[in-house]
Amino acid sequence: MFRLTASRLASAVQSRFSANIPKMTVGARLMSSEKVESDEEFDARYEAFFNRKDIDGWEIRKAMGDLAGMDLVPEPTIVAAALRACRRVNDYSLTTRILEIVHFKCMHNKEIWPYMLQVQTKSESKSSRPCFDFGYFLFAGIEAHPGRVGHLDAS
Repeated sequence: MFRLTASRLASAVQSRFSANIPKMTVGARLMSSEKVESDEEFDARYEAFFNRKDIDGWEIRKAMGDLAGMDLVPEPTIVAAALRACRRVNDYSLTTRILEIVHFKCMHNKEIWPYMLQVQTKSESKSSRPCFDFGYFLFAGIEAHPGRVGHLDAS
């Protein structure tokens, strides 16, 4: 008897409150009015961020983490700006981490990694050595092609 009364009371309360809930219209579409950023604007924004004089290691890590979370491989100019920022804050371990992130992002397309190194090598000054001369890639398990300086196997 108590169960029957409780179930009738529950259904009455449920029908009373469900009548006051507004129904969602199926045909409504919500559009964003946000401006879409072009690739050039995106690259310029990150280059300007890494070229700031007052940048610190945490901000470099945060920006590289954001770039790593996106479905893209950063342009060589962005990577070069990030490496110069690491040089300004004197953080060698962060440069290694950036190279690891970029190498990981390039693993799916074997043509990107040699292109990144070629652009990096051409953009460096004559007084500094390319990053693969420091022996980093030997620790990362990346081997250079014999007889071809600057071209690495991204497999």
